Amino acid sequence: MKHIYSQAKEVNVWLGEEDDRSKKLCEYAKKMRRGEDSPRSTFTRKSTMSRIMSQRQLEDAIQSLLQRPWFQRVWVIPEVALARFSVVACGSSLISWDNLVRLVRDTPLPQAKGFDKQTHLLGNARQRIAILTQMIASQRKGLLHTDITQLLILAKSSQATDSHDKVYAFYGMTLLTTVPDYTRPEERLFVDFAHHYVNSIIYDDYYSRFHGLSEQRRLQQLMSIIYSAGKLHQHHHYHFALWVPDWTYAWYQAPLWCRTESNIVTGTVRDEWSAGIRCDYRAGGDKLETFEVMDGAHGTHWLHLSALIFDVIIEISETTPAQAPAAEGSSPLSLTSLTITMDSPTLTYGRDFFQTSRGIPGVASRGTVPGDAVAILLGGDVPVLLRPAGKHDNGLDMYELLCECFVQSADVMNGDLLRTDWTLGKDIILV
Repeated sequence: MKHIYSQAKEVNVWLGEEDDRSKKLCEYAKKMRRGEDSPRSTFTRKSTMSRIMSQRQLEDAIQSLLQRPWFQRVWVIPEVALARFSVVACGSSLISWDNLVRLVRDTPLPQAKGFDKQTHLLGNARQRIAILTQMIASQRKGLLHTDITQLLILAKSSQATDSHDKVYAFYGMTLLTTVPDYTRPEERLFVDFAHHYVNSIIYDDYYSRFHGLSEQRRLQQLMSIIYSAGKLHQHHHYHFALWVPDWTYAWYQAPLWCRTESNIVTGTVRDEWSAGIRCDYRAGGDKLETFEVMDGAHGTHWLHLSALIFDVIIEISETTPAQAPAAEGSSPLSLTSLTITMDSPTLTYGRDFFQTSRGIPGVASRGTVPGDAVAILLGGDVPVLLRPAGKHDNGLDMYELLCECFVQSADVMNGDLLRTDWTLGKDIILV
């Protein structure tokens, strides 16, 4: 596929049969493109464009186009990413891929109230186009090692007949070095892929230099693996380490660890796209300490890393719990308001409320129980929930990774707690 699509003179993207909206949309896009080179005034040009479609009609037409099945399929990603030039076809109407990207980028989204899957889920159609735009630029410069964060966002939001394709669709664009084998257990494939990327990001200087990765971008890629995984985001029939993402488990919540805006950056082969999706929180600071894959029991791979475990859940509720006083012996934390609040529909969709022993309210994926630990991973942007899983032979505490979480404490989310109590951090093992 890599050689076929990268050497083709032109790749046609078939979105399906045309309808009235798609036909007018293509006409609008063509005239908009020609108008960029026209000396006519902006007012005259806008008047001409509005006769084809009003602003509201344009927004609706783009939303309708982006809801077509093509934008959910995994195998179309390499077709576009590897192509020299792509043409998008709706019935007999044709526009270039670059023209479609420009149209999507320059047309604002209608404002939605509450939780909206079209804008608040990772891998939404606009974000997919943004990632593809970055991939195309990278591939044209020969940067084959695609960002693991991009792969996770795309694969987990895509549809595939065979689950192996969640990984193999990116063959030739990634660090995959083995021939695709569809008899290989999916669990083994997902583990080896995560393991390979962790080692490449940490130990392979060539990988970082090739992408011009700063230390912060390396951290972001590593932590995207953690935040995409967890026991509460893994299908029960899989039995692999819980720090490894389940590539078949689709996104269903608005993420805390990154943004879902499209962030279409054209013409760049570096990491501007990654910089634009990072969240505002810095709970774990900007320095990575221990972070390595180690051999676990029964042929598994565990993750040895540094964390500050600072609290424990004492209550779970479907509604916002009343703020409780901190348990005796626990130091109070600032509960000042943050960028998002506990009553945000985007934050709470698919999540339950919890209360900790230090009196901090928070939200996390459903399935947490009293006794689960609240922790900050050094280098991570948002806290996670961990479940105790005994002790290793070397004396380190072992935990199951559950999910990312949000706590209503500026001290925690902005990194003040870590800066104050960093000496209390310790090495743990995620099983």
